[in-house]
Parts: sequence; C-alpha cells; structure tokens
Amino acid sequence: LEENNEELCDNVSSFTDLYKYSSRTASFTQKKRRELFLQKQKEKRCEAFDEKRDLSELFTEEPLESMEYEASKAPKVCRKFPFSFKLMESEWLTEMPEDLADSWLVKLCPQGVRYLVVAHKGITTCYLRNGRPCLKFKSNLPGGSVQNYGHRFTVLDCIYNKDVNSFFVYDVLAWNSMSLINAEAHMRFCWLKSKFAENPEICITKHPKNFHFILMDFFPAQNDLLQEYMFIPHIVNECEMPFEGVLFYHKEGHYVFSNSPLVGWLKTFMLPKAFNIDVHHIHLQNKPENYESVQQYLNCKKKRRKNRKSNLMEMEQIEAESENIECDNV
Repeated sequence: LEENNEELCDNVSSFTDLYKYSSRTASFTQKKRRELFLQKQKEKRCEAFDEKRDLSELFTEEPLESMEYEASKAPKVCRKFPFSFKLMESEWLTEMPEDLADSWLVKLCPQGVRYLVVAHKGITTCYLRNGRPCLKFKSNLPGGSVQNYGHRFTVLDCIYNKDVNSFFVYDVLAWNSMSLINAEAHMRFCWLKSKFAENPEICITKHPKNFHFILMDFFPAQNDLLQEYMFIPHIVNECEMPFEGVLFYHKEGHYVFSNSPLVGWLKTFMLPKAFNIDVHHIHLQNKPENYESVQQYLNCKKKRRKNRKSNLMEMEQIEAESENIECDNV
C-alpha cells in the first residue's frame, strides 16, 4: 500500500508542486495556472501509470493500524486513514476565463457534506475528507453489493444532504473498475449521465434510511443558461433546495488530488455581480450586507481569520501571564 501511495503521489506531484511554494505561486495569475495545468496534463498522457491497480488498492484497503508505546503504559492502537488527499478541490473564481462560455461547464451545488463514495467487495463505503470511513451500505453501483461486485469497484465524488437523505453525484474517479481520473471533465460527466440513464436502479440503495444517489446535471457556462437554471426550483423528496454555490469545470480538466485552477467556485449570491444576471431570491439568503465583489469577500474572510488568530494568541498570552502570577504568589 505504501508503494502504491508513493506511485500515486509521484504521478500527481507535477500538479501539487504548483501549490507548494507560496512565494512562487503568489505571482501566478489564475489564467497562468490554468495554462500550466493544461500543459502538465498533456505531458502526463505520455506517462505509463497503472491507474486501475492504484485506485482499487488505495481506496479499498482497510485502515492501517500502528502501535504506539509509552513508558509504563499498555500499547496504544492508532488507526491511520490514508485517503485524505483523494478529493479534488476548487479555487475561488477570482479571474473570469476568457473562454468561459465555450470551454467551461457548470454544476450547481446544494448544501451538504462532501464524501468519497467507494463501492467495492459488495459494500459501499463513504469516506470523509480526512479519509475516515463513516458510513457503509449496499448499493446498486458496480461493486457495491453482493449481487454485482465480483472484482469490480466504483469511486464517486459526492455531496450528502441529510435534509433530503440523498447523495448528489458530481464526479467520477472510477466506474466498474475503469479508471477515469485521466479523462477530461466533459467525458467524465457524459459517462456518468449515460450510466445513470442506462441503469436507473443505481439511484436506489439497500439501507434502512433509503439513501438515494442523484446525478447533478451540467451545462455550458453561458450567462443566459446560468440565469435560467437559477430560477428553476430544485425539488428533491418534495423539498425545495437552495443552492450553496456553483462549480465551474474546464472541459479538458482531469481529476487531480489537489487544488485545481481548472475547477472554479462561486457562492450563488456572487453570480449577479460576477455575470450581470438575476437569480431567484432564495439563492441570496446568505449574502452579506456589505458584499461588493468576490475579492472583497475573500479579503474580509482573510481579515476575520487573522483577527481570530490574533485574539486567540492574545488570550493564550493572558492565560500564561496569569499562571505565572499564581506561581509567584505560591
């Protein structure tokens, strides 16, 4: 497993290197990073890589156990979960791509918890961002139940919303033992759409809570279409769901295990100013009163984090001084 981890990390290092050194990447615009990522993808196509083996082993091995020994104490078992880097992360869309309408796709995003869903050996397991498995059930995904598993496996990137008890499927890393991490986003989305259309039973799980899988639709990142979709009610289990934000995918983007400038993110309340469009009032509920722009919003968030950190350090200093005073008085 460690060997497979090293192989996979080597395979994606060309992407993560772009984020390792803030001094270097600070001068890179999003446009430049997009160009670099697309160039790296073209180079990576020439590399030999056993994706199927790595995905199957890396996502389905049981968590490793190690023993920690402390003096005069019994050994302590520590569980390690090696899958925490297996989700692709988006960037705030602070620079609008010039080719947005032609080369980018949109997926609307409801509120929820992000999971990596792995179907293998007759069971479907949901992993949190930190790699911890938190939910297991049988599903109709290839590899997800006794009836359809064999040696097959499927890996999906999903968001779970407890209010409607559903997993919203956004992306696919592997389907029926076929790795898709090096497939372009447009191909991955079309693949998912065709598989869900061919096998509608995939949407239903075999669990007392009756979880459902719902495939999120995609469409070109065009202003008129975006405005149209923002006025269409999103009804799930008789509940109208407001969208938290919008994901923008470059059509040629691969699935990488790091931040990707080929995946952009905006809150729904940011759309009117960013695209000069209207949205339904339900999507403006979380808009800050002082909102002006995406960059201003991010600057405010950064300032709040800095203030919280400063306040925390100040409190720790006061506590330390109080402890010193108490010790002096003893």
